[in-house]
Amino acid sequence: MAWGPILHVEDERWFHQQVSTWMPEAEWSWAGSLNEARDLLNRQSFEIILLDRHVGSEDGLEFLLEIAALAPGAVCLVVSSDEDGDGIREALEAGAKDYLIKSPDMAQDLRLRIQIARKSLQDERLLRSRSVADSGSSHWIGNSAPSRALKEKARKVAPSDAPVLITGESGTGKEVFAQELHRLRADPKRPFVAVNCGAIPETMFESELFGHRKGAFTGALAHKEGLVRIADGGDLFLDEIGDLPLAQQVKLLRFLQDGTFTPVGSGRMESARVRIIAATHRNLEQEISEGRFREDLLFRLDVVRVQTVPLRERREDIAALARFFVTRFGGPRKKISKEALALLEKQDWKGNVRELSSVIQRGLIEADDEDLRPGHFRFPAGIASIPKQAKLPLVPGEITGKRYRQFMEHHERSFFESALKLLDGDTLRLSENLELSRATVYNRFQKLGLKPGKKRV
Repeated sequence: MAWGPILHVEDERWFHQQVSTWMPEAEWSWAGSLNEARDLLNRQSFEIILLDRHVGSEDGLEFLLEIAALAPGAVCLVVSSDEDGDGIREALEAGAKDYLIKSPDMAQDLRLRIQIARKSLQDERLLRSRSVADSGSSHWIGNSAPSRALKEKARKVAPSDAPVLITGESGTGKEVFAQELHRLRADPKRPFVAVNCGAIPETMFESELFGHRKGAFTGALAHKEGLVRIADGGDLFLDEIGDLPLAQQVKLLRFLQDGTFTPVGSGRMESARVRIIAATHRNLEQEISEGRFREDLLFRLDVVRVQTVPLRERREDIAALARFFVTRFGGPRKKISKEALALLEKQDWKGNVRELSSVIQRGLIEADDEDLRPGHFRFPAGIASIPKQAKLPLVPGEITGKRYRQFMEHHERSFFESALKLLDGDTLRLSENLELSRATVYNRFQKLGLKPGKKRV
């Protein structure tokens, strides 16, 4: 496998040296500080960036926003010794593709995650090379009642020039819906330009949106067209509009009012006609009440509002989405078993479609030449809390009697703990619901080290 350049941002050189020995075939670059990383990103292109959660005394997560501007085509993986769920969530929300826990035996996991990241990067490049309107069929996968309602909404809204505000949880397909609105318009050759408002540093937002003139600031070595000009005549998709700082909200509002703007460093006002499609996972009304979002900007954006639905509320779509991702990432010959689909349909999918996509990609790498089965899946949510011996076997050597007993004991204990919590500790109801004798439940409790609840059996 030919590996592209990888940048490792890590203040401990010994750890970088260890990582580079795990993958000697890769083209490694090392930055011992964020300033060194900035310098390298300004001079060189990288496919993959491994970023330490803490680089010296600096916060690596804050640097994620700069990476999006300095290396927009790169995939960033955060590597950290911190296992807290909040840190993982913050990293993913800030733009990281994945989060790895540092350990001496992480070599295999690191290689797997980088393979997934590179495959994801290749797929994104392939999608960018195609027009959003290449296909006459809907880009929205699924035929559940919520999905049918969204498709009908897109059909009605698409011909209008009115601004559209798409709300919904992260990973529910807000950008896919925006692309669907664009595809359904009369002239599919018009531009569709997407920008993540939370990924552009505040100091660069005006330049990115409206462009700049040569010499407007240090580093402005040539004229640059802004995204508004590039999208002229088409659709401008402002993703995560709720993350836009107040100072930049004012500048966007001015453009929305009359369609005019002034590039940074220019004294001449220009105009562009674009339809604005904005999206956010935040409650903008609450953001307004807390002083983080302008009410007049919401009035401009919220002409047509669309709410995407989380995956757990449209489980009928999971099988169709899973088959789509299996074909997309594994090719037309790759299949997924009924048992695997059934397992996927039982998950809560806190990360929604984005999480499902990642699980499928990981599963395909584990499956290699085989069809996807339940044992190939590794679910991010809560996986760190499950002991290794209580996870599904991934290699033949892990299929042992001891491993099987440990697996069954761990998950049986988890089932009983969850059931007791749901029944408010009522073990009498538990035995009745499970259709087991009181003695059987009592014996299981003793073996698993559980204490009976408020009603002993």
